[in-house]
Amino acid sequence: MLDQLAGFDLTKPGGPEAAEKAVRDAFIREYGGEDVLATPRGKSTWLVPYLAIVGGLVVLGVITASFVKRGRAAAAAAAAAPGVTAADEKYADRLDDELRDNDA
Repeated sequence: MLDQLAGFDLTKPGGPEAAEKAVRDAFIREYGGEDVLATPRGKSTWLVPYLAIVGGLVVLGVITASFVKRGRAAAAAAAAAPGVTAADEKYADRLDDELRDNDA
């Protein structure tokens, strides 16, 4: 591609732009359409990164909301669970006694 630049005077105004256009056009002719360029010349290509960021934030928000909803449901279920009864206390005391006897 350097041989293409030989025909352009890069010191004159408009020379670098004309050389760039010639090289870009030759690249497109050789390798296919504009989709081979790192930065296509479309007018709406700048939207893609912003849409990706917004989409990622939406997904992150949905996941966060799901975790918050699960946490609130678990807290509500724990608050609504019946408390420890006297029978539970008696069983726990008996279990402690049995375990203490086995350790000794």
